[in-house]
Amino acid sequence: MQHARKRTPLTQDILRSPGESLREIIDDMRLDFMSYIFVMSGMPLFFYATYLEQRSAGAQLSIILAGIYLLAGIGVFVFAVLKVMKLMLRLQSHRLGLDAELAVVQELNQLLRDGYRVFHDLPAERCNIDHVVERIRLHVENSFA
Repeated sequence: MQHARKRTPLTQDILRSPGESLREIIDDMRLDFMSYIFVMSGMPLFFYATYLEQRSAGAQLSIILAGIYLLAGIGVFVFAVLKVMKLMLRLQSHRLGLDAELAVVQELNQLLRDGYRVFHDLPAERCNIDHVVERIRLHVENSFA
């Protein structure tokens, strides 16, 4: 049985939604956040498990090696905590920016009734343009000539 090819119903590029760039950044930051949380919880346990495994195998561990495991676990944990704190500040700033952008969108959308078009989140070379407003020219032809 031949599988039917899946095609998108969209035949052209769709317009970007308001705040789409910020949403993408926030989503990426959330993934980073979850990665650091995993590291914070997993790496110290990994070092401790390695230490216990070597100890149970009968290897004679010196106090220096045990200290290295402890310091490595603590070091990785502190590194991840600092990254999480920095990330949370940036995430808060981006969320505030997204809220502000959505508030502006609500005001700009009022212009639609007056014959304007509003475009959101237009990608540029090194940034994005949050909003562009364009006046629609209506051509009314007189058919009673």
